[in-house]
Amino acid sequence: MGARDEHRTERLLLRPLRRDDEEAVTAYRSDARASRFLRHPPLARGGYAEWFAERAPEWDLAADGHRRFYGLEELATGLLIGDAVIVRRGDACELGVFLHPDTAGLGYSLEAGRALLHVVFESLQADRVLGRADPRNRGSVKAMELLGLRRCSESDDSVLHALTAAEWRAGR
Repeated sequence: MGARDEHRTERLLLRPLRRDDEEAVTAYRSDARASRFLRHPPLARGGYAEWFAERAPEWDLAADGHRRFYGLEELATGLLIGDAVIVRRGDACELGVFLHPDTAGLGYSLEAGRALLHVVFESLQADRVLGRADPRNRGSVKAMELLGLRRCSESDDSVLHALTAAEWRAGR
């Protein structure tokens, strides 16, 4: 992992998460405001080392279910304000963005999402992108729709969106 794994947007640097990100990642991933829509408990204090160790070897996305986590660093401040993930799902990739709750409504998820779509369709050559959210998480659902993902299905606890590579290229 190096500079080629970094992606800049207008306000963000998407870069591989590092071991020394523990304090920042724990701050936002343990915040109940940010994790209330997740299917798993918030990251416990002292749990980052194990969390990081489980994910670091999966960076190449070689196998189904492997995850690539990017830190979302605010260019203006150098602060880590969240993370984004690409998960390999066969010929598709699932995307996710997790932000510090103090950054809600500032458009960072859209900015990170656009960069992730470029990585998935241009670099990884995926056929399709998936996005999943709790239907009560209106901000996440709206962000997926603004990124061009269309709603595919909905249940009590999840709404699924998708976008094909052809749709993405046509909408650029």
